[in-house]
Amino acid sequence: MNKATLKTMAVVLFATATAYGFGPQGGGEMPKMIQRDKAMMTLQELDLSSTQREQLKAMRNANMAEKKTHRADQQQKREEVAKRRPLMTQYMSATAFDKEGFKKAIKEEIAQNRAMMEKRSEEMIERRANHLEQIFNILTPEQRVKWIALSEDNSTK
Repeated sequence: MNKATLKTMAVVLFATATAYGFGPQGGGEMPKMIQRDKAMMTLQELDLSSTQREQLKAMRNANMAEKKTHRADQQQKREEVAKRRPLMTQYMSATAFDKEGFKKAIKEEIAQNRAMMEKRSEEMIERRANHLEQIFNILTPEQRVKWIALSEDNSTK
């Protein structure tokens, strides 16, 4: 095998291994835009006071600013991960390919990626829970009951 073929195979193997670590986790979920639209329509059906509408608007604006910051942080983290990624050429020479070293490096990278994804999932769950708690605290007890009923109706549609 020539050096170019070996490098191509290494890149394909790396891409496959990385994709396996980041692949979709299920399917059949409703697109996020539709979910958000349903959530907003549900809140609009609650006969909110002007104060409550202003509070929700301020909360939405704060959440949008937080998302922008979060996206910038995630971009920086992706760049850091790319820098940590092992160079395939360090496992190749003119006479040999360190298959075991290569496999070990890929496994370590996948483990790091999974740990990072787990952390991101936990952060996302925390943000969603905080968001729902903020909405819940803005609503009156009667609106909460109606919100729960409307949410259940929307989830079954």
